[in-house]
Amino acid sequence: MKIRIVVVFLVFILSCNKGNENHKSIEKVKIEKPKDEVYLSLNNSSSPISINVISEKDQVKPDLISLGNQEKSNEIVIPTDSILDIVIGNKFYVAKAQFKKGDSVLISMKDFKQNKRIQKFPFFFIKNRNEYELNFDFYVISKTPTRNSYKIHLMNSIFDKKLHKFTIAEVEKNTKNTADSLLSKKLISKDFYENEIFELEYYKENFLLEEALKTKTKYLEINLKKIIDTKKLSSNSNYITYLINSVRYKHFFNEGLYVKDAKVLQFLLENRPFKFDNKLEYLVNDKLLSSIYLYERKNLDYLLESLIKSNQFVLNKKYKNIIAKENEEITSKRNLKSLNVELLQFDETNQVLTSFDEIIKSNKGNLLLIDFWASWCAPCRNQMPNLRLIKKELENSNFSIISISIDEKISSWKKAVKQEKLLENSFLLLNHKESEIVKKYKIETIPRYMLFDKNGILISDNAPIPSDEILKKIILENLN
Repeated sequence: MKIRIVVVFLVFILSCNKGNENHKSIEKVKIEKPKDEVYLSLNNSSSPISINVISEKDQVKPDLISLGNQEKSNEIVIPTDSILDIVIGNKFYVAKAQFKKGDSVLISMKDFKQNKRIQKFPFFFIKNRNEYELNFDFYVISKTPTRNSYKIHLMNSIFDKKLHKFTIAEVEKNTKNTADSLLSKKLISKDFYENEIFELEYYKENFLLEEALKTKTKYLEINLKKIIDTKKLSSNSNYITYLINSVRYKHFFNEGLYVKDAKVLQFLLENRPFKFDNKLEYLVNDKLLSSIYLYERKNLDYLLESLIKSNQFVLNKKYKNIIAKENEEITSKRNLKSLNVELLQFDETNQVLTSFDEIIKSNKGNLLLIDFWASWCAPCRNQMPNLRLIKKELENSNFSIISISIDEKISSWKKAVKQEKLLENSFLLLNHKESEIVKKYKIETIPRYMLFDKNGILISDNAPIPSDEILKKIILENLN
């Protein structure tokens, strides 16, 4: 037996050598480019979680998605051309993570104990990625709040006197000790360690600066390190926030944290204290502009003109494009409203129009559940996994689900429809504020569920939510 094995092995080697001598072409392994998407899957969580997502390069406002652990409803594919930033939070913590296109991410909710209470915290797994770097906050939070969760902890300690109130010094010490320990065991890289310590330093400095602005305490010494390499910095860095607050502290002390971002940006554009570094100046101005775009919109136009005067052409173009897309959408929706139709069906052409009565009529013969929702509505999105589960369980019966969104933006609605896998029987209510449907059925809050029988007669105008077993019982009773 051994002789046979040796002979076969020798023949294999000789044939390989012979192939090399004859210069036969060797088949090359094709390296696939990463897909322009990130796959998220939730494991071992008994209830859905809401996730804020930034998936596009110039996206200002995050999208809201929901994942649950029910069969076929615990996963989602999010298109992205580069980086995906997510935030998962509740009343106890905020967890942040960043993924690259092509990543397949498994999210588990793991137990941790803090203040003698057992809670759950997101734990991420990506094949061939450093588990400790990806979940650094998880290793911190068992002893103290993370820096991302610290302000929530302070709020909780006001309302719950039994909680131990951690100081910022305790958070800093525990975070640094955790990083030191992981580095000494070679579980994290030196680059990751240095970045964490840098962000920790400026989180603390920024926290103290904000406290001084709140209490009108003018004694702090501004601690500004000149960053030699700004390539790795983003507008979300604590250093960028610290730079902005240092301007508030030095030049708008009497107004403190309440000074408008537009006023701070106008000062920066006129005086340009960061012009020694184009990237740094861009990040500071972009951070302020994103806030102004969301909360101080009336000041945006004149600030965009000021950007041109300060030679900030790239930033000006970014926000001009964002506004142009928004205006294009407003025009499109206005044109659709002028046709005096109620509902737009999900379709890439924006041309499939219908009415509520037509939907009821076309679904006669089926028990019909109508879901009123919106992309920005967290409770609505939290119910989507349960809704998909009901649909799957009853897919071979005479039962249909119609989703009607009251979103203002067509793009927000379409993106959410794709994320929630609502590609069939999905509609947008074009003018919900003046809609006869809303008035007739008194739809004042969402989510709202309505159930119609096989003859199109209303069974319930305010049915239980999909996570309530009573809804499924009502559906089965009426199907039979």
